[in-house]
This record gives sequence, C-alpha cells and structure tokens, in this order.
Amino acid sequence: MAPNKVLLVKTASVARKLIEKYLEHVEDRTLDGIYVAVRAKTTSLFEQTMFIDPNNQIKGFEVKDQLECMEIECAFTKINLAIFIYQLNKFSEITTCLNTFFHSVEFLAKEYKDESLDLYCTVLLVELLEIANLLSAEGKTVNFKRLVNGHIPKDLSKLHLAQDHPDYEHAKRHILAYREELLKESIDDLFEKEDFYREKMIRQLHKYAAVRLVEIKRLDEAIASKNISKFEGQTIVNKSANEYEEQAEEQNEEQVDGNFGEEEHSPTDNDDLSDETSRRSTWDPSPIRFASEDFTASIILSDSDESTEATRLSSRRNLPKSLSPTAESSARPHRRSTSPRPAIDNGLPKTYRPRPDAPERRIPKVRKVAVPWTKEETDCLEAGLGKVQATNWVLIKETYKNELKARDTLSMKDKAVNEIKRRTRLGLDLGNFKYAQRRQ
Repeated sequence: MAPNKVLLVKTASVARKLIEKYLEHVEDRTLDGIYVAVRAKTTSLFEQTMFIDPNNQIKGFEVKDQLECMEIECAFTKINLAIFIYQLNKFSEITTCLNTFFHSVEFLAKEYKDESLDLYCTVLLVELLEIANLLSAEGKTVNFKRLVNGHIPKDLSKLHLAQDHPDYEHAKRHILAYREELLKESIDDLFEKEDFYREKMIRQLHKYAAVRLVEIKRLDEAIASKNISKFEGQTIVNKSANEYEEQAEEQNEEQVDGNFGEEEHSPTDNDDLSDETSRRSTWDPSPIRFASEDFTASIILSDSDESTEATRLSSRRNLPKSLSPTAESSARPHRRSTSPRPAIDNGLPKTYRPRPDAPERRIPKVRKVAVPWTKEETDCLEAGLGKVQATNWVLIKETYKNELKARDTLSMKDKAVNEIKRRTRLGLDLGNFKYAQRRQ
C-alpha cells in the first residue's frame, strides 16, 4: 500500500511552521508541541526513523508527474529540516544529525553553502567536546588529537560526502583547514570555551535555518502556481561560481540602467520564479547567495528536449534544479561587467531607499556573542536552583533580577549543563546544580 501523500503534505506544513516559529524565538514548549505533532505523523508514515531518506521513501509513492514528485521532495525537505533544527537546538542527537542529516538525507546541505559548512564544522567540534566530557567523567585520559583524527580523517571519503558535487573540492579544503586548526588547540582551552562554541552553534543554526526557509518558501510558491511542470524534460546548464556572480551583477546593472542588451526585454514565465538574492562574502567560491532585495537570481534552462531516463537515474537526480539558488537564468545575452558591485550593509545596498509609506522592515533577532559567566552570576544561578529546586529558569531569573539581568533562560540552562559536566570531570560535588541534572 502506497504511503498517504495527503498526510505527508500536511505533516510538512506543520514542519514548516516549526521552522518559522524557531526563527521567531518562541518558547521551548511551543516548539516541543509542534515537534511532537511532526514526529507522531512521520512515525505513522515511516515507522521510527528520525530522518526520512528521500531516495528510498519516494519509491513508495505513486507519482504521476514531475510536479507531484517535486511536491513530495519538498515535503521531505521540510520535515527533515524541522527535525534537524529542533534536535540541534536542544543539543540532542548530535551524532545522528552529523552522520545522517548532513551525510545522507539532506540533499541541499550537499550544495556546500557557507552556512552549511560553517554549521557542520561547529557541530563536529561540539560533538568532540561532548565525547571528551564523557571520557573525562569515566576517568579516562582524553587524547584530543586522536579524537579529531577519528572524526575528521584526512581521507574525507570516509565521511560519505558528495564527491561528485562541483563544489566538493571547496568543501574539502574548508573542512581540512578546520581540522588543522583543531589539531593546534589544547583540550583544556577548548573546555574553557565550551560555552562559546555552543552559543556559536546556535547562532549558525539560526542563520542556516533562515537561508533554508527562503528556499522552501520559493519552492512552495512555485509548486502552488504549478510553474514547475514546464521544466520537465529540460536540462539545467551548469555554470561556474564566477559566471553566477557575473550574471547576477549584470542583471542588477540592467535593472538599474534599464538596459536589457540588444533586444528589448519582455516578461516571461521564468520571471515569476525569480528570487531576490544578495552577494555572499567574497572569499567563498560557492554559487549560493543570501536573500536580499536587490539582486535577482533567475533560472537558466537549456533548449534540450531530451527526456529524463527514470530507469537510470534516481528520482532525486531527475528533479529539476531550477528552483535551487545554484541555478539561474536569463533570456538576455551574456556580457561581462566590469563595474564594482554595490556595497552591502545589513543585507541592503547603500542605494536602497525604502518608500516613506512602507511598513517598518522586520529584522530577525540573532543571538548575541557569548559572554563568559562571572563567579557572582554562577553563584546566583546555583543559589536559585537550590531555592527553587527545579529548572524553572524564569523564576530563578526573577529571584535574581539584578545579578542575572544579562542572561536569558537558554544561557542559564546551558551554563547549568556545562557546570555539571565541568564538576563531574573534575570530581567535584555538584552542589545545587544537581537539581538541573535530572532535566538533561
């Protein structure tokens, strides 16, 4: 019996809501409720698997056309991403998130965006520190270099990354450079900065989720308007990173100057699928860019009329990549531009002028850089746990308003967890932090 596609799409809608709520920094209990709903429905569809493998699971659906196939793929993406964000935000199932999400099921993560690579490396470090903490708690000697070599080997083929991807070499250099930096670090220094790295992972996770949500929204809009159906049987033109940047630059100039080449530009259906993107940082050769309100990334399609051979390629490989930010298009002739790109400030060009009657632009909240805890703050947190005898962080903060005014509830929770690990590693008494140990 084929899986229920209607239930899958509804579950994906709930998963997208979880991603949106996460980016709005809602309370943990709100995310908990949404996550329980997502997991309950995915379990009924795919048993106990945490992440869905699209390559295998899509075979069970009766797919009629390319549009329906894309809709199912998009549903898988939303569900996997929501589960990944929820688990990583809780510092839970870190190993599964690395070995399954990044290496196996998440197709778009293998596009090697800056956000994906940076988050991947930080999650690796957090996992290494978790393992080192466990070894220390068991009284074992921690050989950090051996841990690094075991989790980030020189031979990256052992990590099962997408070696056939055009940006694989860039990703390989990025990860190996990070590996060399870790090998220079002292385990004691890393333990001292553990709070900082955990906060860094959360900030990068938020940034990664925001970029991925932009892609999901664009894909949902295309599916809803059924524009994806016209891409069947067409082949995407592969372009280098420099060509992508040059074309985005050219399109921006033409929008400003009103010059569309030798021929007058007329609207096409492809224009409906265009999305506004901004320049990435200059050091990264990856063709992925951030969403902004100036540059327009279009879809480049060849005139090939060759049909897709479903018997030779998996359904995922057959899907049109035209909705990915890595695929762009233009009906205009290509010319190399030599003018400098506009400077970007907070995601907007300096030439950007909002309308006077436009509503105030909402800027998403971003977690602040971690500030080391003082002894007074740590003592107040411990005293609050002893007074409340529970992990009621809001009540503890209310009890010590002045002393803990610079700390939010998430920071208090992380500090309690790290203090438990530190004291366990050193063989010290947990004190009042024992009241937080039960909720880990």
